[in-house]
Formats: sequence, structure tokens, C-alpha cells
Amino acid sequence: MDWLVYWFMFPVCIVFAAVATFSGISGAALLTPLFMVGFPIMGVPTLNTVAAIGTSLFLETSAFGTAVSRYLRLGLADLKTVRSLLLVTVPLGVSGA
Repeated sequence: MDWLVYWFMFPVCIVFAAVATFSGISGAALLTPLFMVGFPIMGVPTLNTVAAIGTSLFLETSAFGTAVSRYLRLGLADLKTVRSLLLVTVPLGVSGA
């Protein structure tokens, strides 16, 4: 596999991650259509649906983690609210998964 085929994805993913972080839109919701519809238009090897969604979720998680760490470093996160929400959201997320 020629990895240089996807050279354009690094700047594209940075732009999509910035838009997702600053607007609150899911990064996976922005990237999945690019992988499934945009790749064939651009003439690069396509991803199947499962691979497109998995790749989008992985990239979204990475970008979200970077944004969270930055907000924590700058002191912009309300940690009291975060702790109280974690008590509810983590068990619900595990049970929903």
C-alpha cells in the first residue's frame, strides 16, 4: 500500500478537528462522509463503511482528547461539574456500550 496516496488527509483532518472542537459538532460526523463519498470522487482507494466509521471515531477521539487536555491546562474546565457528571455519564456510557 502506498501511504503517500493519503498525503492530503493530515491537513484535512486538522481543519475538521478544529471545526469540530470549536463548534461542538462530532468530528466523526464530518469525516465519515469524506471517507465514504469524497474518497471515490478524489480517486483514492475507498474505505468500506465499517472502516470509515472506525477511522472517523479514532480521529475524533484523538482530536477531542487533545482539546480536553488543552482546556485543562488553561484552566478553562469546571472540574466540579466534570466530577459530578462523570458519576452519571461513565456508568451510563458503559451500560450503553
